[in-house]
Amino acid sequence: IDRKLDPNLLKRLSTALMLGFTSASSWSPFYVSMVVVLTALPTLEWVDVAPFGFLFAMIGVFGGFFYDRILYGRRATTAATDAAQLSSQNKFRVVGILGSLAILVVGLVESVGISIPVALGLVAPPFALIWAASMARDRATRLTRIRGLATRVITGLPSLRNEALVFVGATVFGVGVSSLIPANDLGPLLDLWLPSIDARLAVLTFGVALLSMIGLHPVIVVILVGEVLPPDVMGAPDWIIGLALLGVWGLSTIISPYSATTLYLSRVSGVSAYAMAWRWNPPFAFIAISMVTLGVIGLRHWAL
Repeated sequence: IDRKLDPNLLKRLSTALMLGFTSASSWSPFYVSMVVVLTALPTLEWVDVAPFGFLFAMIGVFGGFFYDRILYGRRATTAATDAAQLSSQNKFRVVGILGSLAILVVGLVESVGISIPVALGLVAPPFALIWAASMARDRATRLTRIRGLATRVITGLPSLRNEALVFVGATVFGVGVSSLIPANDLGPLLDLWLPSIDARLAVLTFGVALLSMIGLHPVIVVILVGEVLPPDVMGAPDWIIGLALLGVWGLSTIISPYSATTLYLSRVSGVSAYAMAWRWNPPFAFIAISMVTLGVIGLRHWAL
């Protein structure tokens, strides 16, 4: 993402990057979305939702590609770009590095029984240092790489203050509001005003998206749902509720001007976060949310 790019190409690449990054929030154990959803729905496990979440992610990515192709066709841009070539050997190395990280984290979670955030905290920092050192040719260079990486991470933390404030504030707000809403009173109200379980799922997915669009981070909504709208109140299995929340999480963040993803891309590209969230991304995001909703409803009926 380069500020010097043609504006049209910058828009397309930014949207593609945001979609690709956030699509993994529906299945990856490394994302905060999975951590929050598993915390909000304690009866749920990662393996219960990851396969279908991965399917939703692939549908979203390929849907974004076809949406871009329909909207822009094969029109050339004013900025010429050279595609970087990666050798087969380096491709295997990349797969091996990322695969070993996933195996270490998931293996630690399953074998020891600790939570995903704790496993990430134990594995990721030394893994990153070893990765950086492995790219050096001699011992002195390895130490230099390790010191350089550690210095960049520590000195770069203050620049993430906006993202950190968003997550902390959203979590505190969500817990505080959920404590004020009596969960026992919502069941009869749902039966009266929204008897269809499919309609409840649709309201849930689009409600998360719309609330995120006006500034309420999905962390807030997921915590609220876990506290006041548990699966027995919603009338659907826990894995269906989890899939609905995970499927809409990433799509909600790309239409929120206050999400960490949007704030970061805005800072890198120099484009207003409001332009990204409210002008660029909503057309495709709501199409994808409709697809997620239909998928969740279809899985619920299939499970019956």
